[in-house]
Amino acid sequence: MFGLDDTGKPHASAFDASEATLARKAAALMGMSTLSVTTDADRSLAARVPKGRLFASGKGFVPFVKAGLYAELLALKSAAGPSADASLNSPATAPAASETTMSTAAQHKPTAITGFAQVPQPTHWADVQVGAIVLAAIAPKHTEWYECQVIGVEASDRFTLRFCDWPNETPFTRQRAEIGLMHPSREVDPPAEASEPATRT
Repeated sequence: MFGLDDTGKPHASAFDASEATLARKAAALMGMSTLSVTTDADRSLAARVPKGRLFASGKGFVPFVKAGLYAELLALKSAAGPSADASLNSPATAPAASETTMSTAAQHKPTAITGFAQVPQPTHWADVQVGAIVLAAIAPKHTEWYECQVIGVEASDRFTLRFCDWPNETPFTRQRAEIGLMHPSREVDPPAEASEPATRT
């Protein structure tokens, strides 16, 4: 199951075969798309998608995913054709605009920043500087961590960050103790640049 939310952020989740019917119903309620896993390549891609949860309300929990993974799901959907689990919401079943819904109407992928000058990845807390890519969690539960770029240092222990994959989101601040460092061998991708939101119909 996958789709974009109202702010253009990609979400996706994988479900077991025993949950397939309920997952398709949840996708229809939430305005999302689904794909069946039928080949080894499909299974390899599905293994990279986080597990979702289904609720008694008929909807489900579909976590954020990186733009690159979402683009691969879109490509697979396109290659499979319109008959492959076509569970996009129709006008008769489309959720109200006031609901928190997922939509595939804004299927756009942020473009990379031109001339991104990468600074050395920090290997120690004291090495964190503007331009570095670190990990930060979404408040208030701090259970989902994402790659963020440091765009400002307000004090020795406070940094201004922005999400690498969702550049249109408002920058935020974190204390040094609230960020994480990635392994030095990790090759980070250039952060995406902000773009105009797609027109929704």
